[in-house]
Amino acid sequence: MTGSGISIITSGLIFFYLVCYLYLCVLYPKIYIRFFDVIVFLFLCIYGARVYVNIYIDGIYNTIFENNITYIVYFFLLAALPYQACRRIPFSKIHIETLLVILFVFYFLALIYSFSNVMTSIAMKTYVGNEGRFEANAMLDTIGYGHLGLTLVLISFSLLICHHKKLIIGILGGLGILCGALSIILANSRSPMLALLVCLIIIFSNRISFRLLLLISILVSLFVIYIDEINIFFQEVFKSQFIDRFLTIFKGDGNGMSGRNIYYNQGWAIFSDNPLLGQSFLLTSGDIKGDYVHNSFLESLMAGGLLGGILYIIMTLWGVTCSYKLINNRSRYIFFALFFIQMLTYSLFSRSFIALPLYWVSLSSVFSIYQLEYGKS
Repeated sequence: MTGSGISIITSGLIFFYLVCYLYLCVLYPKIYIRFFDVIVFLFLCIYGARVYVNIYIDGIYNTIFENNITYIVYFFLLAALPYQACRRIPFSKIHIETLLVILFVFYFLALIYSFSNVMTSIAMKTYVGNEGRFEANAMLDTIGYGHLGLTLVLISFSLLICHHKKLIIGILGGLGILCGALSIILANSRSPMLALLVCLIIIFSNRISFRLLLLISILVSLFVIYIDEINIFFQEVFKSQFIDRFLTIFKGDGNGMSGRNIYYNQGWAIFSDNPLLGQSFLLTSGDIKGDYVHNSFLESLMAGGLLGGILYIIMTLWGVTCSYKLINNRSRYIFFALFFIQMLTYSLFSRSFIALPLYWVSLSSVFSIYQLEYGKS
């Protein structure tokens, strides 16, 4: 979602959110304001004010968009609006299995189309750098492609967990996991890999049986034993350094952070200069001047100071708590909980609050569903 202005796809997304919001406002004009809505509202007010002040009063250098108004448009229509729209969705009236199947078909077809682009990239040797990282297309970069694949995996998990008794669901779930996993591997971005690991840990945290533990042990052992052969396979067939990049997740030397430690250090320095009120939602010096910090927690501190950071922590902890309970209880809405965990992980390694609308969609959905499942009438 970066570029000189608002792209056609982003314009379509904004139009879709506007139509959905107006439709939901007409059908459901009243919503019950909860404590977490107040927290999110305060955070958005602080962050939105910082964006306005930085762009129009401070005139800070920025490299993401050519037109300053784009920042304001993105804030209102890709952050504030998605949250408000999803808080009005009547989840109790939605047939979740049908919704998941529709999402499955959409994501599956999108990834099949992307796979054809990847094969073309391999043939023409236009993949990113020398690490064998592939983009879905010219508008969706490697990390976005990886998360597209992960979303299909989570949709498939949700279908298998809640509707596993149907044979067709089992077949679709298996195909979705294979297709999504292949896309994650081809994208070769570590954020989707890490998000998948986190989701798997939460799913199985209270469901570890002897058989499952034995199966995991066997799979891990086979992976370790044949890791060189697996690495050679991906290098020869897909020109991918998937195994090498995957293993850097577990390294603590900072070499596997793709230069993000530079962003994080500068982001922390900006917060340290004015910890009470914050200073800027973008980086302000060096070669990365004008870029975003690639970490939502640091961005909250940079833009809102201690108050912004505290509000972000409250939002995050409550979102994780709601998601964990929904996942642990095998709620029929489990996909939305897993999706929030994915988007939270995504936000901690890339994008910005104004350029990741699905983060706000997932946060709002989890809050609404938790209230539906466990709240009082």
